Amino acid sequence: AASDVYKRQAESSLKRCFKSIAGISIGAFVKSKRIEAAAEMLISEPTLSIGEVGSAAGYENQSKFSAAFKSVLGVTPQAYRYKHI
Repeated sequence: AASDVYKRQAESSLKRCFKSIAGISIGAFVKSKRIEAAAEMLISEPTLSIGEVGSAAGYENQSKFSAAFKSVLGVTPQAYRYKHI
């Protein structure tokens, strides 16, 4: 329907506009914010396991969380916690 076409165009325009302003996609921005919050939690909540921090950040399992964390910050959550505690 016409409304579906309009929704797709609006979504596409939003994505292009966001990327032109922020320099990264909406998805990459959200991922980086989730990882930044998790990094803070790794330090502020040292009794939580890596898996619990990953779960709080919205990741289904520790493996996916660790991979995402490393892709954003360049180190594993374990290494990050060790370095900052």
